[in-house]
Amino acid sequence: MEKKIPANSKEIAIARSYGDLRENHEYKAAKEMQKLLMKRKGELESMIVRARGTDYANPRVDVVSIGTIVRATDMETNLPEEFTILGAWDSDPDKGIISYLSPVAQALLNKQVGEQGRV
Repeated sequence: MEKKIPANSKEIAIARSYGDLRENHEYKAAKEMQKLLMKRKGELESMIVRARGTDYANPRVDVVSIGTIVRATDMETNLPEEFTILGAWDSDPDKGIISYLSPVAQALLNKQVGEQGRV
C-alpha cells in the first residue's frame, strides 16, 4: 500500500499528461492496475480487521493443535519431518513452520500421538 499505490498514482498522472485519454493505453493500463490495487488493499484491510492474536502459551498436548510441534515420519521415504503449526499468516516452510490453514496442518490437526494417516 505504501509503495505500489503511490507509484500507480504517479503512473496515472504521467499517462494523463500524454493527452487524449480515449486513446491513451498507458492511462487505461494504469487505471486497471489501480482497480486491482484498491481491491487488494480492501482485502488486506478486511483481513487485518478480522485478525486475532493467538496465545501459544498452553497448547493442547494430547492432540495436534495450533502451537504444537509435530514430529512425523514420511512413510514412503522413512525420513523424519518436523512441523511447527502456528497462526494463519505464520509460514516459513524451510524452517518447518506452517500455518494451521495449510493442507498439511489441516491433515495433522487433532491427530493423537502415534496415530498414522496420510498427509
